[in-house]
Amino acid sequence: MKKLYYYVMSLAFLFALTACSDDDEPTPAPPPSKGAEAVNKIVEVLEEEAEISTFVEILKSVDVANLEEDKLTVFAVRNATQTRASGEVLDSASIKRHIAVGSYQKAELKDGMVLKSINGESLHVSHSGDGGVYINGVPIEGDAIAAGNSYVYIIPEVLTEQLEKRYTTTIEVQELWADKENPLTPLAGVTVTVQDGSGTQLGEWTTGAEGTVVIKHDADSIMYQIKKEGYSEGHDGYLLKGLNANGDYAYADLNGDGKYDALDKVASFPYPYFLSYKDMEDTKTTQTCYMLAITPETDLAKIATEWDAATEEYFKKVLELESALVTGSGGFAYTEEEFVFYSNPVWNIAYDMLDKGAEYAKQLASMEVEAQELLTDINVDMAIIRCHLYGYYGQLLGDKVSLPVEQLIQDLKKARDEYPSAGSHAVTLLLAKVYADEERWNEALECCERIANSGEYQLTNLGYPTEKEAIWSGHKYMTGDGSEVRTPLLLYREVYLLAAVANYGLGRQAEVAKYIELLKELFQEDAGFASTPESLADMAQRLLQGHGGWVYPYYRILNTPISSVNNGFDASKNYLLPIPQQVLDENPNIMQNPGYN
Repeated sequence: MKKLYYYVMSLAFLFALTACSDDDEPTPAPPPSKGAEAVNKIVEVLEEEAEISTFVEILKSVDVANLEEDKLTVFAVRNATQTRASGEVLDSASIKRHIAVGSYQKAELKDGMVLKSINGESLHVSHSGDGGVYINGVPIEGDAIAAGNSYVYIIPEVLTEQLEKRYTTTIEVQELWADKENPLTPLAGVTVTVQDGSGTQLGEWTTGAEGTVVIKHDADSIMYQIKKEGYSEGHDGYLLKGLNANGDYAYADLNGDGKYDALDKVASFPYPYFLSYKDMEDTKTTQTCYMLAITPETDLAKIATEWDAATEEYFKKVLELESALVTGSGGFAYTEEEFVFYSNPVWNIAYDMLDKGAEYAKQLASMEVEAQELLTDINVDMAIIRCHLYGYYGQLLGDKVSLPVEQLIQDLKKARDEYPSAGSHAVTLLLAKVYADEERWNEALECCERIANSGEYQLTNLGYPTEKEAIWSGHKYMTGDGSEVRTPLLLYREVYLLAAVANYGLGRQAEVAKYIELLKELFQEDAGFASTPESLADMAQRLLQGHGGWVYPYYRILNTPISSVNNGFDASKNYLLPIPQQVLDENPNIMQNPGYN
């Protein structure tokens, strides 16, 4: 019995030892989550990236035990900027905002996409016009770094939480007449640039296949512009507003008078659209814009409108300068400061106009016959500007050197022989004035007689010359009734005036008197003009001031002082204006006019 007892007790003890051994063995650790494995792989790859070492160290400690996503997109912050202006600090909590669910190559980060971070926040993708990609407004630098199934991008600063914006503006762009069956179709590839009411740029978006962009913002008012190469939102100078009931182009009534007319024309495109939410109850709206593929016809209208606007601004500056030089308006006294204020802008805008005109002429030269009239218009306007520069400054610039006046004369003679009658007569009058400035009196007189013998013009009214007297008209302007007329730039009266001046230079007093008598019919009273330089200069001022003709060179041609300006005029130097100092600094081969430092 004892043996049996000991045997049973031994077995019980053995089983007890076995049971204790089983209870003491530790429970195996669960395998890491897919997310943890993905993060570990990312850390392994990024260990070699010294510029984001701080980010990597924080990433090692992030708790992703419950993350089951094995495809991630990480936005790693460079060491130099671990905070941003908002004060956001990168730590084990905020770093989760930098890890998005899903792996995206850079080309897959589309404008307007919203990614979801592993802490549940939204990450907003946006694009700039130059191809830049942003996440929550922070630029993504360079290409993706592959790390297993994930991608890593380097960014320059810490991401902040992007709260839901107050307003949502959808901008829809439709193409007019893409084809006859679909006169209104969504237009992709349109760049939409948006600013808030203070002028701060909110960003650039590009329409997709649906022709829309969605802009979320907090600005109570915004201004936006649309642009696509080969397209315009205008036609014939008007802003497009879709199609009317007849299927024709509808235009925007910009001044709100219930009709569209010349008063609604747009100076230049792209047009600035404005939107204000201040008086709107809804915080979401859709704005529809229309664009038209540019054809030679629409291109011509656009060029004509832009050139008109540019020439209007140019001649406004010229008239301001003329008024100061000839009448002394504003107390003008020929000081250096006044030349900088009045003269330098004319020089600058004149050469800007010549550059702009040359570019337009290049475009128009490749078009068919319908562009030739506009091409001639622009070329004649540029000839006037070149003659202005010669008349005011005594020289023209070309490739950093001063062009000889003979080059200007030859260019005008060539244009005279090639242009239709109106353009030909215009450059002939310009040529007469250049000849007079060079004291080539016979050639100046020949030009005047050539125009007079055409029989196409007549003297009309001193203060309000009509089309019958206009040899050349420039930019359009609108009368009180909304109709468009063109501003006369070269008048028939100047033909008679130059003929009188040329005859004076030739010593033919009787001929001078004859032309003075012809011009007197413009004056309601006996003006008492005589065959003297002073009287001819006075006549030039009264005939041409404010009517496009530049009066100032007549005082040099006639070698008579400007009597209406009592202060500061120095005949030894002020018959020419000074070349702007910046031009002299940039062009060492150009010489300053005599008398100026």
